[in-house]
Amino acid sequence: NKYVLGLMLSVIVGVLSTNLSVPNLAQTPPKTTVPQSQKSAPAMVPTPAEQAADPGSIVHEDFYSAGQNVDVKGDNAAGDAAVAGSNVTVSGNVQGYLMAAGANVNINAPIGNDLWAAGANVVVNAPIADNAMLAGSSIVLEQNATIGKDARIAGSSVDVKGRVTRNLNIYAANAQISSEIGGNATVFVENLTINPGAIVRGDLIVNSPNQPVISPQAQTLGR
Repeated sequence: NKYVLGLMLSVIVGVLSTNLSVPNLAQTPPKTTVPQSQKSAPAMVPTPAEQAADPGSIVHEDFYSAGQNVDVKGDNAAGDAAVAGSNVTVSGNVQGYLMAAGANVNINAPIGNDLWAAGANVVVNAPIADNAMLAGSSIVLEQNATIGKDARIAGSSVDVKGRVTRNLNIYAANAQISSEIGGNATVFVENLTINPGAIVRGDLIVNSPNQPVISPQAQTLGR
C-alpha cells in the first residue's frame, strides 16, 4: 500500500515540478482509459457487495482507487487517500493526506493534512488543514477553500478566492487573487489581477512582463 501511495505521489509531484516553471500548461490531457482497480488496507476492507454497489463510499485506513469516475464519499477516512480517474470527486472527509489526479478534480470535503492535486480542471471547495500543491490548466480555490499553511499553484488560469493562511506561490499565464493571503504572495505570471477585498499581509512579489492590475479596494501590507 505504501508503495502505491508513493508511486501516485511521485507522479503528481512530477506534474507539479514540470508545470511550476512553465506558465502555459496543456489545455487537455490525453484521453486514456484507466483500468478499474482498488486497494484498501487489510483492516475494515469493504465487502465486494459494498464496492459493487458504491465504489469509494467506505474509506478506512489508507485508500487507493483508480477508474473512469471516482467519488470518495467516506466520512471516516482514518488515513491517507490516493485517487486517479477521468472524473475525481471527494465528497467525504479525509483525515490524512490526499493525492488526486484526473481530467476533472473536485475537492468538496475537508482534508486533514496536505493536498496534492493535478488535472485539467481542479476545483477546491473545502478546507485544507495543511499545505496545498495544485497543477492543471484551470485551478480554482473557491471561497470555502481555506488553506491552513502554504499553497503552491501552477496553471494556465488560476483563481484564488479562498484564504491562504501563510504563503502563496503562483506560476500561471493568468491569475486572480480575491482573498486574504496571510504571508507573502509570490507570482510568476503573464497577467495578474488583485480584486476588491483581497488582502496580502506579507510582500507581494510579481514577476511579469505586464503591470499587475490592483484594485483600489485591495490591500497589500508588505512591500
